[in-house]
Amino acid sequence: MFFTREGIKELREIASEPKFVDPQRFCHVRVELGIDQDADIDSLDD
Repeated sequence: MFFTREGIKELREIASEPKFVDPQRFCHVRVELGIDQDADIDSLDD
């Protein structure tokens, strides 16, 4: 899958809103987009 720069910008904006993207469930996506830098993804497997 490929995104344009504008598409990535919009995806970041949407993903930064907890009401659209659950921060715990989609932690890996938020880390990839640079929203959550120090997230501990492994701790969410509980």
